Amino acid sequence: MTKRMERLLDALTGPAMAFEGIERWREVPLAHQGLVGPDAPGNSLEAFDKAARSGYGIELDVRLCKDGLVVLHDRTVDCAGGVRRVRDMTRAELLAALPKGCAPELGPALMLIAGRVPVAVELKSDGLRGAGKLARAAAQALGNYAGPRCVLSFDPRALRAFGKLLPDVPRGQLVAGRADMRRWCGGALGWLLGNLLLNRVSQPALAAVQADAHSRGIAAWRRRGRACAAWTLTTRAQVRRARAQGDIAIFEGEEARAAVEREYAGRWDVLRRWTGLRG
Repeated sequence: MTKRMERLLDALTGPAMAFEGIERWREVPLAHQGLVGPDAPGNSLEAFDKAARSGYGIELDVRLCKDGLVVLHDRTVDCAGGVRRVRDMTRAELLAALPKGCAPELGPALMLIAGRVPVAVELKSDGLRGAGKLARAAAQALGNYAGPRCVLSFDPRALRAFGKLLPDVPRGQLVAGRADMRRWCGGALGWLLGNLLLNRVSQPALAAVQADAHSRGIAAWRRRGRACAAWTLTTRAQVRRARAQGDIAIFEGEEARAAVEREYAGRWDVLRRWTGLRG
């Protein structure tokens, strides 16, 4: 890459907003959708409490249903009458269709976590619809939450809208590998997002990069020493790489958890000073 191209990418991918306390976030890995197990489905209150009691931060997903904001990853749900879109269902319908403990509201989830550990909330927009409404609903729930938190999204519009409401809450631009970005977003938009070239819209504090994803834009972001998160780490090698790079680690699975226990053994000391949590 030429020096001229490097300068252009640096200009297009930044500047980054401030991320107060990034050093502490780097020391406390985040459990993807909580600490998931047979008795604790992903994005459930049980998984969140289990993660907090284990000294892990929490990454969770929120999206809009017909009557508000729910903690839920998937865009569709398998129901007795067939597959339905979450945005067309009420929360009562979701609770009836999903396993017990799934699809809580964000407010009660935050009350349960109660500032014990850091929380990253992914804003999952639904195509071209509702980015502003999603941001407003999330900001309403997070506005009075005193614990450490940030928001993530693939959608720069949602991040920008959220930033206008809660400008001091750090925002993270999610980015995946080339094939996934093309499949999820289409060719041109996927390329722009995959190279962090819409950061002027989202104005992020960090780039949340899929494990093993690479692009010139990501390289430019890292070259400037800007904050990164790495998701979703499932192997020992991925955890070690994230640790060595100083990334915020978002992990899932037993292999990654075992590696996290070794690499982040000092997290309890950080949490005791940061949030008062004791192991």
